[in-house]
Amino acid sequence: NPDGFYLPPFEPSTIGPQLEQMAANESPVVMSGGPEEAEDYPASGANRVPPAQDESYGEIMAAWAVEKHGAEAHPVLIEHPELAFSKAIKAGFESGMKKLCAECKFDILPIPAEEVSQSANKIVSELQANPEINQIVAISDFVAGLPAAQKAAGLDVGTFVYPGEPQTFEAIKNGELEAALAAGLGTQSYTVMDILLREVEGQPLTPAEKKGWQPMQILEQKDITFDPKFGWEADPNFVEKFAKFWHSEE
Repeated sequence: NPDGFYLPPFEPSTIGPQLEQMAANESPVVMSGGPEEAEDYPASGANRVPPAQDESYGEIMAAWAVEKHGAEAHPVLIEHPELAFSKAIKAGFESGMKKLCAECKFDILPIPAEEVSQSANKIVSELQANPEINQIVAISDFVAGLPAAQKAAGLDVGTFVYPGEPQTFEAIKNGELEAALAAGLGTQSYTVMDILLREVEGQPLTPAEKKGWQPMQILEQKDITFDPKFGWEADPNFVEKFAKFWHSEE
């Protein structure tokens, strides 16, 4: 019987009875990046990133490919087939490509979560089998080791990723990846907790929290002026601002 509960992105049915009990107790539940099955628990009052924003990420990936290659663009999207946010990115990418370059071809390469460690080799195999592909767009956990794998195979296809982690920014700084649609992961985590605390305290959510949208920015090599190991944040002072709002003494 907690005051509130944060549900990270995993299958909610594994704790289905507990979620139903929390709903019965009117304990607020906040989730982020959950699978489609999360929608089977509407009574929990869960908040999640709206599919519209996830779809916009896919549209931006399509726009990047068309901006880079024009009518010759032939990107491949690397995606998680089992995760709802990835499915929304895929839908946005497909609609974006059709809208921006109806004559362009594109491919989708689904890689299940349990095969992420093999993704670099799978992507290289896809490029070798389809030499017309001239752009990779991917969720960033798929590209670990990809620059080295491409180099070993004699390939040089540009890569644009979402959302970007410290190792991603390091690779962009070194010229191994083109760019990232970066999300402030620290701000996102604090915002999830802010939503949960507001619901526990019966306070209204901010307009941005009601929409579920988060700040994003495309970062290229010229933009990595910060230390990559600390990641990127739209507002570097987010910790102090959250602490001030919640009157934290820490």
